[in-house]
Amino acid sequence: MSSLAILDENTLVVSISIISLLMAALTFCASRSATTLKLPLRIWGLAMAFIGLGFLLFIGSGQWPLLLTFVTANTLVVSGGALTHVAFLKLLHLPLRLGVVEVLAVFSLSGVLAEYFFDAGRRQAVVVLSAGVAVMLGWTCVLIAQSVHPGRSLAARLTVLVTGVMASGFALRALAALIGDSHLTLPRASSMPQLGALVLGMLYAVGASTCFLMLVHERQQHETQEATRRDDLSGVHTRASLFEQGRLLSAHSSRSPYAVLMADIDHFKSINDTYGHRGGDQVIQHLARLLQAAARRTDTVGRYGGEEFCVLLPACDAAGALNLARRLVRDVAKESVHLVDGRTIRYTLSVGYAVERRESDGQPEPFANVVARADQGLYHAKRMGRNQAQAVRIGDADERVADTRHCVEC
Repeated sequence: MSSLAILDENTLVVSISIISLLMAALTFCASRSATTLKLPLRIWGLAMAFIGLGFLLFIGSGQWPLLLTFVTANTLVVSGGALTHVAFLKLLHLPLRLGVVEVLAVFSLSGVLAEYFFDAGRRQAVVVLSAGVAVMLGWTCVLIAQSVHPGRSLAARLTVLVTGVMASGFALRALAALIGDSHLTLPRASSMPQLGALVLGMLYAVGASTCFLMLVHERQQHETQEATRRDDLSGVHTRASLFEQGRLLSAHSSRSPYAVLMADIDHFKSINDTYGHRGGDQVIQHLARLLQAAARRTDTVGRYGGEEFCVLLPACDAAGALNLARRLVRDVAKESVHLVDGRTIRYTLSVGYAVERRESDGQPEPFANVVARADQGLYHAKRMGRNQAQAVRIGDADERVADTRHCVEC
């Protein structure tokens, strides 16, 4: 039996339809048990349903009305392709340029509509549709490669590969229709170009759906791990997560030093005694929000314990640490916490800071030592009367920086 007999176009079209509809059902089932990823899963399920229904209509080519087997079928397939792009972006929390997606979808279908309504020619329909879908898939491929760091994610590598191959397949289909016989690229054609395109389509329905579900699994694992790193009350990093981030920071500190701030709410026991633990909790939450707002994107804010917080500042010298510490002290003193019973809490903050330095043998200072020095600075600020920022007083000139120095980054 010849390969053409095995790769019968009717069998392939039916297979793509069945596989796509099965993937749609599988994805919709997965969305029912998902917590935070329901929307991208449902969008992907809808995309696969559209593609499956579109290929189901292709089966009736020559028997059913052209409006169904040509216009509606291609509209469903192109819409499904556009929805896969949207699903990937929603899953990866990337900015969605819906207008661009709509323009590409309309462009892809313009040749089909021109052929149906104005008899513009089948070649134009195939070239325009294939080129538009190729651009959309290629765009999806590039966005995934840029945002997920494929080198760290097997699912991302496979997604880039599968999507890139499919984009190349549609580009070659457009080229084949442009320079050859466009009828050889019709859905029901028994030609090698179209059979190859259908095989790629079948593999894409399985491969892309599998990759999407793998990415969903990775995202769920990441969210679970991230949840364990967050303090339930304040929403910032836990102490264990802080030390994990600190060890990573220390391992890469050879290029530039980092700083650590230790911040503690003044007279917190008095706040709890006066306003109750609920009032104290609101003060902790208020300070956590303020610290996160003041921090850079590269900084790490964590709850060290009780009413004490820690901020890790990569690429930051003593001047920058002092500048931020004093700004935090000043900003907290201006703030108020409004309780549900109408009362208002005013509180102050004491901050200690330290900058990582080289050991005598040239090795980076252990992270725990930097934290300990920042904590000593905090203790010094408390002894000096609270509501201020201090470094540990050990005679180091770099930790008794003058107020006139500033760090733009920090």
